[in-house]
Amino acid sequence: MHRSTPSNSRPSNSRWFSRSALPYSASVVSLVLLSLLLPLAGCSPRGQEEKVRFGRSSLNSELTPGTGSIQRLNEIVIAPVVTAPNVDPERKGQLNSALIEATQSYTDLRIVNLEDPARVERGLVPLRGAAISGVEFAQKLGVATNAQGVLLCEVNRFVEREGSKFGAGVSAAVGFSLRLIDIRSGKTVWRATYDRKDEPVTQNLLRLGEELKEGVAFQSAITLIKNGFVESAKALGEARRNPR
Repeated sequence: MHRSTPSNSRPSNSRWFSRSALPYSASVVSLVLLSLLLPLAGCSPRGQEEKVRFGRSSLNSELTPGTGSIQRLNEIVIAPVVTAPNVDPERKGQLNSALIEATQSYTDLRIVNLEDPARVERGLVPLRGAAISGVEFAQKLGVATNAQGVLLCEVNRFVEREGSKFGAGVSAAVGFSLRLIDIRSGKTVWRATYDRKDEPVTQNLLRLGEELKEGVAFQSAITLIKNGFVESAKALGEARRNPR
């Protein structure tokens, strides 16, 4: 009598392959990417430039409880960015423009700086060099420009990259804070803080997939802070649409 021998061979149909092989394929792809990037980042002697970058950013955005509705503020002035002494006038001008552009693009606020720049300039003249607090500065500027709110920005960290974008000896690092002041009450209705530092790939392998979306080149401090302005403006727009 002929007895059939159980076969140890696996089915050759595509269903078996799609369920079991694809997860392994994804792992293989990740390993291949790591094998390509790690020699660039981790095999140079200590002290030499790192070749592949990663970014680490942190944005905290919040409405201030008990200060009135952020939705009441529809027309604002964006005050000149306050920066560290190492930021030259040209870069400071770029930061001012970037903050105005991001706020215009990602919120529904009317920005007096764009609608009537001469009015803003007249309001700033008596305030230049004045030894007053940020809130007092905002209130005086708001009254002078007839705006409902003033957005203050202070850059507290601005470290520029040293080296090329594909080999930075010192990575760029930035940090800033934002406050939206209600002119009528003098209170902060929304605030945000942002911090960003580029890192070598050897310091953060777990973020490989996410960071590859931005590329592996080291970025300048100006680029990092512009990206931070965009993220913050999106958060401000969301806070106005869905206040908690």
